[in-house]
Amino acid sequence: MNGTGPQPSDRDPEDLLRRRFELLQFDLQRLDLQLVHARASQARKTVLPKRSTAKRIRAKLRRVLRPAPPPAVATPDVAAVVVVVEDRPRPGLLRRQRPDGAAPSVAFCVADKDLRHGTSTLDAVQELADNLHGAGWRTIVHRDSEAAVVADGTDLVVVASRFTDIRRLPGAAKLVALVLTDPGAWTARDCAGDFDAWLTTTSHMTERLRWHGREAVLVDPASSAARDVLESVRESVPARPMWLGFYPDWRAGNPYLEMLYSRAQWHDVVAVPVENPALLAPTAFAGDRAVTRVLHIHWSDAIAQSAANEDEAWSRAASFADGVAAFQASGGILVWTVHNVLPHDLRFPGPESAVLTTLSQRADVVHVMGATTTEAVRPHYSLDASRILDVPHPSYIGWYPDSVGRAHARLQLGLEPEVPVVLLQGQIREYKGVDRLLAALDDPRVEAAGVMALVAGAPGQTPGVARLMRACEEHPRVISRFERVPHEEMQLLYKAADAAVLPYTRTLNSGALMAALGFATPVIAPRTGSLPQMIDDRCALLFDPSDESGLADALAGIDRLRTPQARAAARSRAEAVLPAEVSDAFLAGLRQRIGRLQAPRSS
Repeated sequence: MNGTGPQPSDRDPEDLLRRRFELLQFDLQRLDLQLVHARASQARKTVLPKRSTAKRIRAKLRRVLRPAPPPAVATPDVAAVVVVVEDRPRPGLLRRQRPDGAAPSVAFCVADKDLRHGTSTLDAVQELADNLHGAGWRTIVHRDSEAAVVADGTDLVVVASRFTDIRRLPGAAKLVALVLTDPGAWTARDCAGDFDAWLTTTSHMTERLRWHGREAVLVDPASSAARDVLESVRESVPARPMWLGFYPDWRAGNPYLEMLYSRAQWHDVVAVPVENPALLAPTAFAGDRAVTRVLHIHWSDAIAQSAANEDEAWSRAASFADGVAAFQASGGILVWTVHNVLPHDLRFPGPESAVLTTLSQRADVVHVMGATTTEAVRPHYSLDASRILDVPHPSYIGWYPDSVGRAHARLQLGLEPEVPVVLLQGQIREYKGVDRLLAALDDPRVEAAGVMALVAGAPGQTPGVARLMRACEEHPRVISRFERVPHEEMQLLYKAADAAVLPYTRTLNSGALMAALGFATPVIAPRTGSLPQMIDDRCALLFDPSDESGLADALAGIDRLRTPQARAAARSRAEAVLPAEVSDAFLAGLRQRIGRLQAPRSS
């Protein structure tokens, strides 16, 4: 799961950012042109419910909504609102001019599924959009399939139905779920006339919005609270786009970076790799308050541990410290993700300590993937709790193909259907505990159970790796594959295994663990680092890494993981940290933390 080293990039970050901005401007021009054509088209026929039906639904809404105490005026913490409109949009609902005279903007999103049931929803949305336009708002109406093109400058995104794919909407604009319905027809079609079921579907919309990291509220559109909430939401929109340079660029060996930034465009973030983090201060955006500049450091060993000798390592550590100071002095923000306590293959301890000191003391935001990180790193460096952003490691669901079953995978790999099999997948390195796994396989209890092991991954570069490879090849119950496993073949290994085994003596986070859970594969792992936070005894066997017999004890009890319930529990844990949701949580949290920072500091 780990990369082999930084990959050079021949693309200039500034040029890439400039091209991204040009594309966004083109999209906005195209949207404006579509809006002009739409207004010039013939008026559509509005389909309204029968008066008696609308009157009955309005009466029920009053009985349900009005007895509740009036909602308090929203704060910026409330950024998702569900407004129920009984039959026709109210022209004054969003009417307001900005104090500075600039026109506020709102984008309406109508799901394609609604349009297949008729045009009444689209008509209602268009009517409200026209009213807002007349009141000085900039309005855009588009179908759900075009949601991704709503970009900079949109204050609110109004979700016009529960069918809208919220994941495709831009995160930089605040999400407002405006359930514009034909109450009679929609209630009859979707809820068989059951008003309680209709309210349930509306409540489900609030749950779908909560993944965005904020609470959703249900308000009566006739009350002044609805208008106050909507205005509060609009005024809390972040104003500046963000240029984020990440280092090192190890995307070729690990999808983690792509998953973490997968929702970047929806948060007005342009994420690009940088070749040398020490040379970022003199960029074209230095001092430009219209753009937030962020340097995001991931694996610290790319800075000093890749040096040819210790002198070069010290030189790199010093250059990095100077570069970070200059970058921050020019207004840049330093972000650090703590992947490991220390690099796994530590060649130059002194220079690495200097790099980690720079990161721990100067980072404006420290991203950790578990609450235990602060305590785990304490013997080596300290982390300021006020700067910590805790967002978990994502699962790999959706990034690796997943279409084969257990029987097919075992048949293709030549494994008997009932043989207990564990998988050790990832780059072959000494810290991975390969020798520990081989010793556990030789335990009489494990041997009696007939447990076999799959060992797959590209070999590392340290001297001891060759010895581990020979030991695997000579073991009678080990099937080894010492090469990088293509993404499309990962499913064969994990689906064939009864459990993924992590025989590590020390670790903080584990991509191999998250990959296993995504394939519904239970895990045998050490009770260390952030791992116990991600798994429990329903889908895992945890062992004490300081107990020499701990791994063998876990392997001997593997039958407890060879159940459909254990696989379902593993998959459930992975679904709790889907890549898109983790990306949204990280980017939204990052924006929030950066918004709290004061003016750039001097070194």
